[in-house]
Amino acid sequence: MGAKTRAMIVLTLIALGLFQLVSGLIIYIIPGGRGYREVSFWGLEKHLWKEYHLYVGLVITAVAVIHLALNWKMFKHEIKRLFK
Repeated sequence: MGAKTRAMIVLTLIALGLFQLVSGLIIYIIPGGRGYREVSFWGLEKHLWKEYHLYVGLVITAVAVIHLALNWKMFKHEIKRLFK
């Protein structure tokens, strides 16, 4: 696997991770409850932020599995080195 592909995967994980951080903070900050259904942040209501947060989390999991599969030999070597 080429270095460009690996770099793209890592950059994708970083970008998606930043989105997770921001969306998690937005979900935490936007008040909940019955009266706050119309409250939005950057044009999205809280329930949409929750959905995007969930789906991006699933994509991160899939990309992380791909990343691990592509780097399995290195990962295995580093784990062995860690426990020696």
